[in-house]
Amino acid sequence: MSSTAVWLLDIDGVINACPRNRSPFPSAWPQGHWIDTKVTNRHSDTPWPILAAEDVVAFINRVDDEGLATILWHSTWSDESNKVGEAVGLHPFGVLPAPEHEGWTKGARGWWKLPGAQRALRDNIGHLVWTDDDACHPDMSKDERRLFRDAGALLVAPNPTQGLVQANLDRIWHYLTGNQEEVAA
Repeated sequence: MSSTAVWLLDIDGVINACPRNRSPFPSAWPQGHWIDTKVTNRHSDTPWPILAAEDVVAFINRVDDEGLATILWHSTWSDESNKVGEAVGLHPFGVLPAPEHEGWTKGARGWWKLPGAQRALRDNIGHLVWTDDDACHPDMSKDERRLFRDAGALLVAPNPTQGLVQANLDRIWHYLTGNQEEVAA
């Protein structure tokens, strides 16, 4: 078991708020505190819009700077996740190995992210944060979600139109700093 927590970090719907009209929600973070950019990937020549709250980026970098967690990308962006991170000002992070992602297509049976997260949970019992707007994915059963919670992991599923908000960051901070009473809130 690792002594440092592992944080599995998704991009779209977590760091990248995905409002339908591309306008940030004022209730999520103050206006003017957003990074609005575009990033291309190997699957498309069309740049993908990225809308990230500056406070979220600062928080993630702080967790990394303070050594509270080993942050690993667990995103469809896969090995190109750091392109998004660089575009918004995040430190470079490793990518969780997920061979299940290769060849997986949307609508396929099973969720490619679950096996990698389960391996990370097994290796980091009681020291795992997983932020993914799909943490309540239809292919993830209630029993599987309960398995993560019973093992002491923290699952955070933000509203994908807002991404991570202050209440999510507070839960993550309390979890990583050992204040478990605040995590349950």
